[in-house]
Amino acid sequence: MKIEFTTAAVVCVPSDSALPRTAIPSAQAISAMISAMNGALKMPLKSDEKSLYARMGGESVLNRVIDDTIERARVDTTIDWSREGAPQGWKPTPENFEDFKRGLSRYVSEEIGGPQKYEGPDMRQAHKGMRITNEEFDAFMNHLRAALANNNVSEKDQRDLTRVFEKTRKQIVQEQAPEQDRRPDRDASGSSGSSTSSSSSDQQPSGASGDDRIGNTGTKQ
Repeated sequence: MKIEFTTAAVVCVPSDSALPRTAIPSAQAISAMISAMNGALKMPLKSDEKSLYARMGGESVLNRVIDDTIERARVDTTIDWSREGAPQGWKPTPENFEDFKRGLSRYVSEEIGGPQKYEGPDMRQAHKGMRITNEEFDAFMNHLRAALANNNVSEKDQRDLTRVFEKTRKQIVQEQAPEQDRRPDRDASGSSGSSTSSSSSDQQPSGASGDDRIGNTGTKQ
């Protein structure tokens, strides 16, 4: 058998001319193929593959949207910020609102491809016992949409961000049953009926439920 070397391959020539030649790619040819594959892998991403966080303008825009949303929502009487009558209450102090903003920013940043990480409880656990209603959730979402428009976020990014919030609705909204969680009605004299007075202390008052605290850090007061 004779071996011939070329730039493209190593060719094995058998002694018997009736047998076929065997060509093996040379090191030079293999190196060229690897270089071509590496070049293909390093192709830049298309601009439409940016994260929602990047498309919106990063941390500064996100923080403005969150701040604007909460400032609008905190004066909305549709939302019961104090959780009146709910098993888990909350104090609507300036400090707690600032804490809420930070927690919400971290949550949203992580959800839309930003660098911040949310380390609070999951949405269902964070809002357990707050008796948040769909009406309150809708009110908060209306303030979010207004804040997005006010901060010149594109319509496409507005839709994408509202979907991030909407996917938490089932975890956050925990409306109570219309009758089971209510205290017995008092009669005209102001006292409870004798048939229910012994169990009224075990029942929760009906009060309005709390806000849709997306990104709540879970801090209790």
